[in-house]
Amino acid sequence: TAVLAINETGEIVVLAALRLGPLGPTVDAIYRWDVAHGLRLVALANDPEPFGLSSIQGAELGEGGHVVFTNDWSWTLFLQSESSGVIEIVRPGDPVPGPSQDLLFRQGGSFAVNALGEVAFSGKAGPEGAGSLDSYGVWERDVLGALELKLIEGQPAPHLDGLTIDGAVVLALSDRGELLIEAYLRGPGVVSNPPPSANNVAFYLLDAEGNFELLVRGADTLEFAPGEFHP
Repeated sequence: TAVLAINETGEIVVLAALRLGPLGPTVDAIYRWDVAHGLRLVALANDPEPFGLSSIQGAELGEGGHVVFTNDWSWTLFLQSESSGVIEIVRPGDPVPGPSQDLLFRQGGSFAVNALGEVAFSGKAGPEGAGSLDSYGVWERDVLGALELKLIEGQPAPHLDGLTIDGAVVLALSDRGELLIEAYLRGPGVVSNPPPSANNVAFYLLDAEGNFELLVRGADTLEFAPGEFHP
């Protein structure tokens, strides 16, 4: 048993291994717990309905009680709210928005959920039948189920002239729709040597209107104390 997530109201999400009978196999199950309702099952891995999960991997828990979790063999992303059953957000093969046309989702990475039930996730997508052209990107799903592309590999890196995005990881999604992203960079002068010289990573805050703020880039010099600066 392992605690996967906890929120500020004291709700927790737990991953458990259940044995089916005295000599039966073990299967993954994900539970949620709070003071008012106690322990409740979210999903059981060997249950063929509704999604046929084989196993359960990671989970996030929003302040509004929304649980987001994945299975590990295909990285399908699921959402459960306090008032609804489990719904599917995205799975490999689903269309997702691209820069000029829809792409096919290939595999996922990181994800986050806010109190409203909005979900952001990173992953890889590309044109049909063209795996070599796949790109890493970040998408967000609103409460009505619409997907929006937020950032994708190959686009210009905001506020870093001459550099492009080489991938990204979702770190957090606020209730105001602000998205914290760890982006990887490529282009002239970009190096991935060990710190403090590595400058191939940048952290961005993307607001609900689509404006990027560059928070910090690898190898930037920061003030840790009055007069004390380190990269």
